[in-house]
Order: sequence, then structure tokens, then C-alpha cells
Amino acid sequence: MRRRLFLVGAAVTTALAGTLATATAHADTRPVRPPATALVLPAPSGQHPVGKATVHLKDENRADPWVPSEKRELMVSLWYPAVRPSDTPAPYMTAEESRQYAAATGLNVPTDLFAKVRTHSTVDAKPAKVRGRLPLVVLSPGFGMPRATPTGLAEEFASRGYAVAGIGHNYEADGISFPDGRTTSCLACVDRNYPRVGAVRAEDVSFVLDELTGARSAWKHGVPVAPDRVAVVGHSAGGFSTIPAMLRDPRVKAAVNMDGTFHFPNDIPLDRPLLMLGNPGRVPGSTETSWDETWT
Repeated sequence: MRRRLFLVGAAVTTALAGTLATATAHADTRPVRPPATALVLPAPSGQHPVGKATVHLKDENRADPWVPSEKRELMVSLWYPAVRPSDTPAPYMTAEESRQYAAATGLNVPTDLFAKVRTHSTVDAKPAKVRGRLPLVVLSPGFGMPRATPTGLAEEFASRGYAVAGIGHNYEADGISFPDGRTTSCLACVDRNYPRVGAVRAEDVSFVLDELTGARSAWKHGVPVAPDRVAVVGHSAGGFSTIPAMLRDPRVKAAVNMDGTFHFPNDIPLDRPLLMLGNPGRVPGSTETSWDETWT
């Protein structure tokens, strides 16, 4: 896992280097220390404490593809380098997200297991001062997985001076809690139309970029984000969705596909860097032919 974090970080850092903004270091860079009995994520290795905010976005110009009677809504987690930790540890999942996701795993685990996982970020910590704008990493989780699942990677990036946006793609995860008390389920899991999932997520990425990099950012009191230094990193469905996102939006300068089978025509060349980071079943010459075809 540490090797994967290094490879992903190195790829994104290289692609976004040059005018990379640097957050101001602070003496208090200790990670939040949870009780020893709790399940704890790996501590980030960067020099900055990590803050976390959450925003609710609604695209009034787009119907939800899975529930057409509704407008497309997203929950987005935002991690960033902070001056110092706040007094409120950031939750991994809400109680209802944990209940739904625990049930979906098919494992005999407590329903509150994921709500008790300890992170190394704190809620609404004061953002570190920056020169210019921070590069942005957009994270897209695997199909059926809440946006919390790549939290360890998000905290690693933020501790190294990046802004990170983890997208909760509505009705594509077992558990997305909204401010009004709703927690939606994975309706898209009933009919696994992966090409459609990729297209929908590409639209979601563009919408999130619009909302975070526009003149009036939806991230109130957040850090300034550079619209010309954006990378998208995805796992599984989020991974194969990175290519339609790149083809759709030139603001995406680099991408990483972690273990995602490619579910779209692979005859359109890319003019920006893409890292294909696979498990042993997704390497050249493996039974997963879409990786060889896409590489070519």
C-alpha cells in the first residue's frame, strides 16, 4: 500500500509540477492521535496537518441519470493542508453510511464499524497560507463504495500541500449522507451499466471543477484552487472513469487508474499523462485484456 501511495503521488506530483504552490509549514504538524483501541488509517507522511470540509453540490442543469425526477446532487469531501488541527476529529463515515456499507460488504462486521474508523484530519481546521493557488487532486471511489474509501490517499496528498476533492457520486455508492438527513443507496448497482457510469462520472468531475474553480467557489472559506493544475485519481470504476473525464475536460492535466477495467472504446489517443496502476491481475499479458488494448 505504501508503494502504491508513492507511485500515485509521484505521478501526480510530476504532472502538476512547475508552478506547484507550497503551503506554509507550521511547527504543530503532529497527526491527530486516536485511542489505541480504534481502527486507524495509516498516518500521512507529509509535513502539514490535514483539515477537512464537506460541501453539498446540486446541478440545477442536469437530471440525475439514475433518478431522472431529481437534479444531480453530489456530496464532496475536501481535504487540505492546515495551520494546525482543530478540536474536532473528522469522521470516516456517518453512522448510516457505515450501516449501509457494512451490509453491502457481505461480511459479518458491526454496522458501526466504519463510523468508528479514525482518520488523521480534523473538521474545518484553519487552512495553511499558500503562495498562489493549490493544485487539486480529484478522487473518484470504486463502484458501490462511499467517497470515504480513499481517505488515506486524500490525507497523504493534503499533508504534502495539495487540495483534494473526494466525490460522492449519488446513487452509485452504498451510503451517501446528505445535510437534510437522507442517506441514499446504490441504485446504479442494480443494473451495472459501466460505460454509462464512466460517462456520468466524467460529467460529475467537470461539474465539481466548475464549482470549485469558478469566480464564486462552492467551498466557502476554503483554499484557492488552481484550475490549470488538476489531476483525477480513481479506483476501479473511478479509475476507468478518468479517461472519459480527461477526454471531456482539458482542465484535467493528469490521471491515475487504480485497478479499473476499461469499459469504453480505447481508440481515442490521450495527449496527457495517465498512470495505469494495477494489481497482479492487471498487468501486460494478463487475462484483463482491456489493459493491454488501452495501453496500445
